[in-house]
Amino acid sequence: MNKLNSYSKSALKVAGTLEIVLSSFWCYHNAELFYEYRANPKVLRPFIIPDWALDLNFLIGLIGIWCGIQVIKSNWTIQKGYLILIGLWLTAQLPLFF
Repeated sequence: MNKLNSYSKSALKVAGTLEIVLSSFWCYHNAELFYEYRANPKVLRPFIIPDWALDLNFLIGLIGIWCGIQVIKSNWTIQKGYLILIGLWLTAQLPLFF
């Protein structure tokens, strides 16, 4: 039996929508940080994320939205969509540690 057929349409829609919502918040948060860094450059912050890292995180959020759409359209399984999302999120966190 095909794995894509083993999930109901409603389960795929819920999982894909949740993935899109999480990725949208991720994009919004990084865009907001980028704007705050540009709008208030004289505010002293204990830690500033570099612009390239914010850009990378925003791009990863957009890819996460695309992954959610693929899950909703039944092109991907739920596990594949979330594994890619988690992998992208972990990849986005690496520059913050080094």
